[in-house]
Amino acid sequence: MKTELYLTDFVSDSQYSTDIIVGARGLLIGIKQMLGNIALNIVLAMVFVPSALLLRYMCNRLAAKMPVSLDIEDAQDYVLIRSSYDKLSLYLSLLRQIQALDRTNIPFMLHFAVKEMDKMIGIIARFSLILKQTIADLEQTNSKNSLFQQIPEADIWNARVPAYDYRL
Repeated sequence: MKTELYLTDFVSDSQYSTDIIVGARGLLIGIKQMLGNIALNIVLAMVFVPSALLLRYMCNRLAAKMPVSLDIEDAQDYVLIRSSYDKLSLYLSLLRQIQALDRTNIPFMLHFAVKEMDKMIGIIARFSLILKQTIADLEQTNSKNSLFQQIPEADIWNARVPAYDYRL
């Protein structure tokens, strides 16, 4: 299943990227609160180049792993796409909380990292929209797709396993 391989790789890389960004934010806030702005600037100067290169690498990796098309062959593919969309929505909400923070007081050394983070959020958001549209196309009631067919409520009611007598 080609779709499963691509989706799993992209979603797991998105999770790793989100974890790194959220963790870096927590680390920077902790250093600033415990040691002050001077220590924060010293730490940023020491780790600026490696962190900038890491963010660039993660952004390029996500862009390269983003699936171009989604082939849905059976219900298992649908479940995979739906769970991937749910996970990406969670990661996007975490990243957008960080993106929504006030950027006027960001140290100069972090501007490149913030731009790379914005690119990464854009890649994840773009693919999340592709997944959302794919799900919406499959879930349409008048879909021509044979994967999902609507079952009338009366048929579902008649096919139930009655646990007890229903009295109306």
